[in-house]
Amino acid sequence: MKWLLILSIIINFSFSKELEIKINDFLIDWDNAHNNKSITLFDKLYSDNINYYNGRNFSKMKVLEDKIKILNKYTDFKQISKFV
Repeated sequence: MKWLLILSIIINFSFSKELEIKINDFLIDWDNAHNNKSITLFDKLYSDNINYYNGRNFSKMKVLEDKIKILNKYTDFKQISKFV
């Protein structure tokens, strides 16, 4: 029983570490998409339908158009995200 508990803790730790890495990688891509105004990267990050600023079922194309518009308006926009 003791070994089962130890094995369970080790497995849970490895899964949580993988999840942490995936979240951190996403945040890096998210920041890069904004800071480099990369519509290609936004296209990779967004799903086909998006709940966007309290709206429902916006298409990816509509959201990408909005991102282009807002990032062109605020040319000096920069962001940094941290996984805490």
